[in-house]
Amino acid sequence: MTLRARDLAKNNEIVSSYINLMIRNVLGDKGFQLLVTAYNEDGTADYLANRTIENFWYDYCTSYKHYVTADEQQNANDFDKHILFNFLVDGEVFIRKIKDPKSKYTIRY
Repeated sequence: MTLRARDLAKNNEIVSSYINLMIRNVLGDKGFQLLVTAYNEDGTADYLANRTIENFWYDYCTSYKHYVTADEQQNANDFDKHILFNFLVDGEVFIRKIKDPKSKYTIRY
């Protein structure tokens, strides 16, 4: 079934246009964006923690020549497109985290 889905994604105009439409509308031009909604113990929003985590995420996505993959071939937006494409075609995505001392945050995908 996976091989048939991959074949349709490559050779069928309807399926390929659906996948392109999904990538364009789900990701947009910026890819996945992180929106943190952490709360304090009293139930109020923790704006400082939320903003700090979002800033670290943005810095991670734009650090070290803007590459997030270990082979230094994909930036965050390309990686998001790759994830969504594989999810739409195969129905699942496996992502392996790799420790990388060259990365500012010592992790790559």
